[in-house]
Amino acid sequence: MEKKFAVALLKGDDEKIMGVFNTKDEADDFGAKNRVPHDQGLQYCFSALFREGQLQGNSICIYNYYNVAPRPIYA
Repeated sequence: MEKKFAVALLKGDDEKIMGVFNTKDEADDFGAKNRVPHDQGLQYCFSALFREGQLQGNSICIYNYYNVAPRPIYA
């Protein structure tokens, strides 16, 4: 198993992995260039263990969201 970075789209209970990459920079580049409208789901980058392109287990670390506008916590 290897640690990889993936870009995924989550809507409701459905999660679709859009791509799996060796580096976070590759995933960020893909996510930024292939941004989808927010009404299609939440698009984000995460790292996890993969084997032959398949996610192993359910332990992930989320890094970036591509289709969500940042909002200040304190206004």
